[in-house]
Amino acid sequence: MTVQTSTSTASFAGNGVTTIFPVGFKFNSAGDLVVSLIDDATAGVLPLTINSQYTVSGSGGEAGGSVTLITPPETGQTLSVRRVVDLLQLTDLRNQGKFFAEVHEDALDLLTMIDQQQQDELDVMGGVVAEAAATAAEMVARQESFEVSSGYVDLGAYAGGLTLTALNQVLSYSGELYRASASAVLPLTMSGVWATDSASLVAVGDAVLRQDLGASGDPLRGASMVAFSRNAITSAITSVRGMLSAQEFSLWEFAGEITDKPALNDHTTWDWAPAVTAAIQAPSAVGHTIRVHEGCQIKSTVVVDRSVRFVGSPYKYVKSSFFTLNETIGVMFDVQAHYVSFGDDVFIEGPGKTSSVTGIRVGDGLVNWDMFTMSRNATVFKCGVGVEINTQNWEIGSSSGASTCNVGFKLGGLAASNDRRNGYFNSARAHSCGTAIQLTQQWQALAIVGCDISSCSIGISGALVRSVIGNNVFFNGLGTDINLTAAQSVAIVGNQINGDTVTTNYGHGIAVTGSYVTISGNAISNKGGHGIFATTATSSICGNTVVDSDFFNSLAFSGIKVKGAGNITSGNVSRTSSGGATRQLYGIEYGEATDSIACGNYVQGNKTAGILPGTGNKIYGNSGYATENKGTASIAPGSTSVVVTHGLSFTPTAADISIVATNSTNAAKWWISNITATQFTINVNVDPSTGTQFFGWNAR
Repeated sequence: MTVQTSTSTASFAGNGVTTIFPVGFKFNSAGDLVVSLIDDATAGVLPLTINSQYTVSGSGGEAGGSVTLITPPETGQTLSVRRVVDLLQLTDLRNQGKFFAEVHEDALDLLTMIDQQQQDELDVMGGVVAEAAATAAEMVARQESFEVSSGYVDLGAYAGGLTLTALNQVLSYSGELYRASASAVLPLTMSGVWATDSASLVAVGDAVLRQDLGASGDPLRGASMVAFSRNAITSAITSVRGMLSAQEFSLWEFAGEITDKPALNDHTTWDWAPAVTAAIQAPSAVGHTIRVHEGCQIKSTVVVDRSVRFVGSPYKYVKSSFFTLNETIGVMFDVQAHYVSFGDDVFIEGPGKTSSVTGIRVGDGLVNWDMFTMSRNATVFKCGVGVEINTQNWEIGSSSGASTCNVGFKLGGLAASNDRRNGYFNSARAHSCGTAIQLTQQWQALAIVGCDISSCSIGISGALVRSVIGNNVFFNGLGTDINLTAAQSVAIVGNQINGDTVTTNYGHGIAVTGSYVTISGNAISNKGGHGIFATTATSSICGNTVVDSDFFNSLAFSGIKVKGAGNITSGNVSRTSSGGATRQLYGIEYGEATDSIACGNYVQGNKTAGILPGTGNKIYGNSGYATENKGTASIAPGSTSVVVTHGLSFTPTAADISIVATNSTNAAKWWISNITATQFTINVNVDPSTGTQFFGWNAR
């Protein structure tokens, strides 16, 4: 037997099909083969087990044999087959024994195999050594390049006989670098006595350090060599540290506080709550700004008990600044401090509209943490409650708002009713919420001005005192847009309300109960219910335009409906749109009003009548609903009566009509009879045979 090839390894690329692989070198037993799978992408090695994962045939054959895998290697895997024999010599030759050539040859073959095996290992080690040598050479070259570029040439360690011939040459002594001093005479040869030679040398370690600090383009040099910690600003800024301490914080400064990191290379999987808390608690952060990057997951409630301002990414509408997937978190941000602000595109995302998560809660109703603000596109979305406010003196403005929440803004308030006051919505937004703004208790001195509320089931709901709702836009409201209860001294002015014309609903534009309410200058269209529904006392509804209420033709709703006593409805337009289907049961419905006035209104084109006047109300001067008329009539000789068309929009009583004879005949008495919805009859006691009897009449 012989060893006829120098090869002792083989490798095969997997294709997911082939299971039988030829081994082109001799091996004495199946156990001499080491079989493994190598992952091409990661270089990971998976050793295989004989018999359970592969079998071997052809042991002892000169031409080799084959390896058969139970499962074929996949594409992207390499099958490695190596011959590895024990480094032993087990052939025992006895003195005076018989000479068996094959026994001797097998022993020699084994030794040859061991040589080949060790040569393979030496070849591998040679590559490692070569790579290490190349790395070392590269390091030396980089060092030499540094010395040349820095202007200093290192001559090595201090020793007698070492000669400096230029001022940029340096030597080292006790860990420090030295060059010839400016007064030294070059060339300068070292005597070997440091006490003598040092008089002609000057330390240059600080100069090297300055070069390192001034280096750019190397991530390990320059500013990367300088440590920094913030300090509170208590005086004029005169240092770099002071200037840096005055800058806004980044949450990345506190990333070291995070311990929950499911995926180390994906910061969106980390729990950033400890980092946010650390940024808030940093003493120098009081009143400072904390810059928030995208994708900060919050897995537990963050208590904001310092005056800080959160600002988001400078790029609008990218990813959420803060988000949570934890539906049991309760509250994401619990504000317990004065002067807390969320602004500049901070996006706070909850786990869903139907969840019980509150994005921001300001106060618990026991302590007044005032001066809370949201501004400049700060938005809370996908929460059960976007923002809950239980304090006073706050502002939601500058296009900040809530989106896709069950309740966008929930106003609870402090325990004392007098403390539930001074809130300001200014150009805020609420979109696709169940209720945009919900007042769970009565508020006073609340201003909701210039806001955009769209696609919400309810716009504004709750009890208000001495407040204003003005110049807001309500679009595609699925229910009642302004729904106030127990309102007192509230002005609802200049709002634009447009209902959803696709989804059948019977929400009102404005629905108010209370007293001393002013509803003025609003434009309301396409509401499924009443345009305005006021159950009020001593209130005014003036100058509004209401078009196409009862949009879905339920025959139950009017443009304006008023209930209660002492109200005035004046100067309004309440009608069906020109060319459209006739809607609105009445332009103005006073059927349940008492002691009220409706005057100067335009009520053309409504389904039943312009006005339902009710009882005990004063209705006059309206266009589209005639409440007064006058004219003349005459009874010719041979007759004792004349029928007059009164032209009123209601059926008058005898007390509503007055007649006056304008000439004299033999008729001495006259009276009214047969009053209908369109006519009445004037009668005389005798035939005016002496001439025609003329009358003037006035109905009101």
